[in-house]
Amino acid sequence: MFEVHIYIGTDSASTRKSKRSYGYVLECMKNGEQRTVQGFGETESTYHETNLIAINEALRRLNQSCEVHIHTEDHFILNMIEHNLEKWVASDFRTSKGRPVESEEHWRRLWELSQK
Repeated sequence: MFEVHIYIGTDSASTRKSKRSYGYVLECMKNGEQRTVQGFGETESTYHETNLIAINEALRRLNQSCEVHIHTEDHFILNMIEHNLEKWVASDFRTSKGRPVESEEHWRRLWELSQK
């Protein structure tokens, strides 16, 4: 099974909603040689949403089953993927207090892409 590393970067870590640029790099070994693919974009969203958008765009580039390692400075997103994503799926993307998860559409997309 391939091992893929996704590196995410944004131009701002401010938590307020604003226009942001982001980028990602996918890196893997294929047939003994290192391969990389990159992508860039802009969005008007929060820091966490921007990271989710970048991760989802990177995941969309994958065309076969693989082990994915996500590298980002957004520790909140990494923590939510690690500890909450499966719980949110089980509760139809509701918090423990019954409210919809913020950025629900991006979290749903991340879950769908991660299941391929």
